[in-house]
Amino acid sequence: MLRAMRLLAALLAMFAGNAFANSNENAASFVGKPSPVFETRDIAGAPIVSTKLFDGGKIVVLNFWGLRCGACLAEMPTLNDLHDRYKDRIVLLGVNNDGVDGPFLAKQIGKMKLKIDYTILPDPEMKLVDLFKMTVAPLTLVMDSRGTVRYQHVDYAPGDEKALEKIIKSLLEEK
Repeated sequence: MLRAMRLLAALLAMFAGNAFANSNENAASFVGKPSPVFETRDIAGAPIVSTKLFDGGKIVVLNFWGLRCGACLAEMPTLNDLHDRYKDRIVLLGVNNDGVDGPFLAKQIGKMKLKIDYTILPDPEMKLVDLFKMTVAPLTLVMDSRGTVRYQHVDYAPGDEKALEKIIKSLLEEK
């Protein structure tokens, strides 16, 4: 029951979109704080340990998205592009917030013919959604090579990827 309520709340928040974007960004801001530590599995079942993501000094981009979120789906090609250009220097993770497991999610991605070049993390128990206080999708966070959140953005409109790339370039230049 609690899981269903969380899923309903996440779906309602996704549909609310821009109406809450600014208040959510300010209320649950992680900017300047260490990224929460987590362990999970990717869509194929391989383990992901957040503290190991920063090995080698990589920048981590975490993007929360949903299958029925129009803004999330519109953002995916820009994330693919960023991933393709910076894949040797960043880790890009797409956290699915539909509350479904890896096999179901993989099937849906296939049915929808989504092209996703970066690592997808199912979140069937909404643990990452809760940990990062995600209430509106898409939600994107960027962590520097030390694990500090340096950028947070809610929603997506064409052109938003320019700010995301700017922060990525800036963090890469800091190294």
